[in-house]
Amino acid sequence: ATVAAGATANLQVQVDTATAGNKTGTLQFVNDDSNENPFDFAISALVTATATATPTPTPTPTPTLTPTPTPTPTPTPTPTPTPTPTPTLTPTPIPTLTPTPTLTPTPIPTLTPTPTLTPTPIPTPTPTPTPTPTSVTTPTPVNTPDTNCICDKIEYPNLNQPNQQIDNIINGGVRLIGTPKNDSYFGINNPNIFDALTGNDNLFGGEFNDIFNGNEGNDFIDGDKGDDILFGGKGNDIIIGGVGQDVIFGNKGNDSINGKEDDDLIFGNEGNDLIDGGKGNDSLFGGKANDVILGSEGNDTLFGQLGDDTLCGGAADDLLYGGQGNDLIDGSKGNDSIYGDLGNDTLFGCEGNDILFGGSGNNSLIGGLGNDIFVIGLNRGFDIVSDFVKGQDFIGLSGVLSFNQLEISQNNNNALIKFKGSGEVIASLTGVSASLIGVGDFRTI
Repeated sequence: ATVAAGATANLQVQVDTATAGNKTGTLQFVNDDSNENPFDFAISALVTATATATPTPTPTPTPTLTPTPTPTPTPTPTPTPTPTPTPTLTPTPIPTLTPTPTLTPTPIPTLTPTPTLTPTPIPTPTPTPTPTPTSVTTPTPVNTPDTNCICDKIEYPNLNQPNQQIDNIINGGVRLIGTPKNDSYFGINNPNIFDALTGNDNLFGGEFNDIFNGNEGNDFIDGDKGDDILFGGKGNDIIIGGVGQDVIFGNKGNDSINGKEDDDLIFGNEGNDLIDGGKGNDSLFGGKANDVILGSEGNDTLFGQLGDDTLCGGAADDLLYGGQGNDLIDGSKGNDSIYGDLGNDTLFGCEGNDILFGGSGNNSLIGGLGNDIFVIGLNRGFDIVSDFVKGQDFIGLSGVLSFNQLEISQNNNNALIKFKGSGEVIASLTGVSASLIGVGDFRTI
């Protein structure tokens, strides 16, 4: 029989009275709760024979069979209640923290990606009137020697131009959100997180590591000291990293960015951006559109990525990649490595012992001062080397190309370098006599 939790029941135990004597047994209750012990009850009974006078013996009657005890009818099944389980302790939930407003810019990418993006740039939004950095015109590539560094010809705008029309002044706090109006936020000397909204805002950091998001509007952002993360958002923004190793995203709009001190990581993203690494060994990515990227001081790495970009290495030994588009690249001072990549590029070594590799396309290579190496290869287009000096400069052979596969011939005042197998003209050395070019002028890269 089944007894519901909290209920009672009457049970009858039938004792075999066929014989006299002590009867013993065990009554066991089975409990379906694994956390409780079963109930066992010892039972006993004494069966005593009733003494009767011994009559004249009569035939011993056939003993009346002790009727088989009528089984205790099985009670109408009370629906077996679902065993009340031992309550599982519900842990006190950890309160969900109200998240700090999530910054929306693109996450930081890997430091050494080979940019392959091909989407059409999003149209630049019409800027709200605000101090706009002086635009820089990308010089048109030329195929004639020029001993002057193009970096010296770029007009650098004044970036110290905070917005003048301010509606609110907000003093620093750990995590704050701005207003739709023009805010001026001043960070405290603790880490600051500030998320501006739609106005033309001024954001000034403190001495610690700040996170600023300009969002919409033409914003002025100055990280000041500390290792800051700065997002321009939409609009034409001015962003200054200041002291410390900063990570800066221009995002949408035509932005002007200067990393200032230390080793910075800067992404222009969309729009025609002006990016200056400043001091330190910087990594600079132009992104989409036509960007001007300046390494300035330090051993910098510059990626033009998409668009017709202008790259200037500046002082020290720089690594410059033009990417897609027709790029103008100048190593400036130092021993630089310059790669045009895709497009018809113009490469200037300027000062120092430089390596110039036009990549794919019809490129112009101008070494400038120093002992330069002009790298050529098969099926990459036609390169014009404008200032090769025998005994000072070298021709670098990329891939499996070797000197024995080449044919050097004269064409007017220029030496042509051809591939014997297909007759492909690989390069032209302007103003050089083919008869003077020999195996000693080549290097395997």
